[in-house]
Amino acid sequence: MKLRLILSDQLNTNHSWFKQQNDNVLYLMMETKENLDYVRQHKQKLLAKFASMRLFANQLESQGHKICYIHLNDKDNEQNTGWNLLKTMEQNRITAFEYQKPDNYDTDVELKQLCDGMDIPTTMVSSEHFFTERNELSTFFAGKKRPRIESYYKHLRKKHRIFMYEDGEPYGGKWIYLKDNKDIFPEKSPPPVPLLFHHNLADIEKAIDESGIECTGKANSRDFVWPLTRNEAMEQLDYFINTLLPEYGKYQNTMTMRSYTLFHSRLSFALNQKMINPREVIDKVCEAYENKHNTISLPQVEAFVRKILGYREYMRGIYWQHMPEYRHKNHLFAKRTLPDFFRDGNTDMNCIKQVIKQNLNEGWLHHIQRQAIVGNFFMLTGVHPDEADTWFSSMFVDANEWTQLPNTRGLSQFADAGIVGSKPYAFSAKYISKISDYCNHCKYNKGKKLTPDACPFNALYWHFYHRNRKRLSWILRTKNIYETWDAMEAKTRQAYLKKADAFLVSLNQ
Repeated sequence: MKLRLILSDQLNTNHSWFKQQNDNVLYLMMETKENLDYVRQHKQKLLAKFASMRLFANQLESQGHKICYIHLNDKDNEQNTGWNLLKTMEQNRITAFEYQKPDNYDTDVELKQLCDGMDIPTTMVSSEHFFTERNELSTFFAGKKRPRIESYYKHLRKKHRIFMYEDGEPYGGKWIYLKDNKDIFPEKSPPPVPLLFHHNLADIEKAIDESGIECTGKANSRDFVWPLTRNEAMEQLDYFINTLLPEYGKYQNTMTMRSYTLFHSRLSFALNQKMINPREVIDKVCEAYENKHNTISLPQVEAFVRKILGYREYMRGIYWQHMPEYRHKNHLFAKRTLPDFFRDGNTDMNCIKQVIKQNLNEGWLHHIQRQAIVGNFFMLTGVHPDEADTWFSSMFVDANEWTQLPNTRGLSQFADAGIVGSKPYAFSAKYISKISDYCNHCKYNKGKKLTPDACPFNALYWHFYHRNRKRLSWILRTKNIYETWDAMEAKTRQAYLKKADAFLVSLNQ
């Protein structure tokens, strides 16, 4: 009997493993408390993970495949991948073992070590999901000083012939349409309605509660809205293309209290669970553009393709190039602990309040909320990257380490000294107010700098650059920032620093 292991994020019904039913192949899936006890997880993350796994196993079983599924509270569950695997092998007299290439570094190491100790043939196969191999980014940038996402994105566009003319030029003559992706959603326009699903997961919530796993966030277990199967993920993709894509790029960086989803696809969970494939997502989006030039413009589509083909593949490449050292990088020597209001949203800063409350309710924020609000606050106040990583990895339905870690420690916190981003992405109230309506409903005044009612982001911005000058002044893109800071009167600089210091002290009270 051959044993094949299916990890929790390998729910690909189109994998070549499943093309033929074979009574001599046993598939193993398991729910464990492994790695869930070190930090409180958002309950929606666990609900989505376990529910999608169970539905996937049921589908395979209905197709005639032999499944060994270990539930969270089964009495024989060792709550550990390795021990469950070895026990299953012994109980079923396994003569060969196969597994798909893991996306998590520690899981990859663990399975390789387990295989080294086995006296049966073992094979690691592709997960048949990504556009790129693990080492493709490091090979592409070999000999170059710093990788940059723009050049990798162009490379992948060319390689896979996405929005390319026969002569090798991109559609429209440009690779990226950033200037076309910065509109603000009109106040009088009604926001689009998101596609929501309706699952009753009360039984899984009960299992989680009985297991003793401590969670946070709102469960919504009796009306769970995330797609949990491939069919639902494809339905969500079709809804995005037909309803949201025509204005996606234009408003992708908008934040509003009137809608938590706006024009975002919310496909990240389905993609990261491998219920759908990035190739088919991009193919469908490109097909829609080709067929609907009158209603879908190139900037809208390119912005979405860039997220999937560019950022997603790039972050994965960075992860595998720099692990395991990457998870320990702290270039700015940040050391602050997480403020308590990041657990409940109880703060006078309306932008922080809105995104934390949204996250607790929905288990999700779109990319600019994560970057410009949460990540920005963490970096400006000097929250330790470990604390930032823990929060981002535990609080989102779609969080997997391979995508979360480079986005948090790299793009968001600049803890990697510029491996991912070319400069720190630090924002004052001016930028936040430009792309959101949060400031219109805040106790603080976005335009004030040093008065008691001034937005804390304004002083924190300058405090951040001042205290990190030795670590940031070498970056060409910070030159103008330091020139502006140096041109201020000394008393103004001191006033900024004093105000920021007072706010930072208040975070510990």
